[in-house]
Amino acid sequence: MKRAVALIIWSALFPMATYAAELYFVQPYDAVRVGDTIAIDVVLDPEGESANALGGGITHSQNLTFIEARTFGSVVPLWVERPSPENKMSFAGVIPGGYMGSVGASWSGYRAGSVLTLVFFAEREGEARLSFTRDTAVYANDGTGSALPTSALGLTFAVAPSIGIHKAPSIISDVVPPEPFTPYVIEGKHLGSERLFLSFRAEDKQSGVVRYEIAHSRYLKKTSEYGGLSWKDAEEPYQLSSDALRSYTYVRAIDAYGNSRVALLPPVEIDAVRVIEWIILTGVALLVLIGLGIWLNARNALPR
Repeated sequence: MKRAVALIIWSALFPMATYAAELYFVQPYDAVRVGDTIAIDVVLDPEGESANALGGGITHSQNLTFIEARTFGSVVPLWVERPSPENKMSFAGVIPGGYMGSVGASWSGYRAGSVLTLVFFAEREGEARLSFTRDTAVYANDGTGSALPTSALGLTFAVAPSIGIHKAPSIISDVVPPEPFTPYVIEGKHLGSERLFLSFRAEDKQSGVVRYEIAHSRYLKKTSEYGGLSWKDAEEPYQLSSDALRSYTYVRAIDAYGNSRVALLPPVEIDAVRVIEWIILTGVALLVLIGLGIWLNARNALPR
């Protein structure tokens, strides 16, 4: 319910038209066998209309094991909820300004764009199925938060017997940190709040980003000092407190192998206390310099 309300509020704030949209799965392999790790794209085609929010859920047959969801290259820049083994593959995202389709130099008009990529492990042979839950919806960029008539199409494909030995998916050891990313501040009114929130999204092409941590400091820290910060787990969107707005905010993205990347957000608001401290210190320094100058002049004026 909270997710649906947030999406409706979002879509009401970026106006445009309302007609139809299509969500569907794209399976890139001609043949899937037991033991294969497969990537299946979830694709959005607004069919020429403007959509700025979507949400719902995904179900899959028991002969598939869900591994992770990847959002690298997604047309959705802001995620309220991403699919994970813990949330039963629910998703909700926002596209500020609306999305009518992807454009490119090699084609004319609009094309469907990738929302996310689902990675599965084929456990057993038989018919594999993917489908969207009944609450799946795409919201119009029309200023009212109305849902576009949406076709949410499922996918069925066969999982053939394994040719070799059935083994669990393995991931090569990952020593590469997540890609550089930039956190940015969004207004809370888009999420039904008067506060400000922090949005962040990092990508890791090897093992994937598994969690984020946030720390605050009144003073700018060197990279070597990051370990001394008080880090705490965080999820997007992250609500910023008054103290956080006047502090340096550090966001750390951590992948499945513990590699991390830290992004910095400077203070959003001027810290009056810090300004007063700077003025006092500057004043004291000036007084010391003036006093030193007077003392030197007096000393030089003494008869030798």
